[in-house]
Amino acid sequence: MQKKIVAVDLGHFKAYRRTKEPMESAKITLVESYDSIEGHGKISEKLSDKTGRFGNMGSKNGVATGSG
Repeated sequence: MQKKIVAVDLGHFKAYRRTKEPMESAKITLVESYDSIEGHGKISEKLSDKTGRFGNMGSKNGVATGSG
């Protein structure tokens, strides 16, 4: 009898197959593994608003000013 086991985490995917023959112990074998680098890191490293983080807010000479 065969069963499939799927393990999923941030950026990781692993699929295993479990086989059980009569009079034997169960065997688990890795069928497929996939690692995505998109799942790692901070969202601020991927999406940034650096050019308009503070904005000009109507200041003179285009000097960036904070809003706080």
